[in-house]
Amino acid sequence: MSRGGRAVVVSTVFTVLAFCFVLVRCIGRFGIVKYVGRDDILIIAALVMSIGLTVCIALGKSWIQQCLVENQRLTECQKRTVASEDT
Repeated sequence: MSRGGRAVVVSTVFTVLAFCFVLVRCIGRFGIVKYVGRDDILIIAALVMSIGLTVCIALGKSWIQQCLVENQRLTECQKRTVASEDT
């Protein structure tokens, strides 16, 4: 697995864990205590940003892979063009 793939896996795992803990906290705070504080809002905002970061990491990995594949094709195409010009 590439470093990009590992980054996506690690980011996803920790975001899912954070989501589970925030969900349990929200159930406790909103359902049992019936009190919402600034810290709860900030925790939810941080979770949303973490989800956004995970999406950006995944999209970045796929975009970079696509660019690398296209560069590989261009390089092969350039080699064929140079080879055909030499003959």
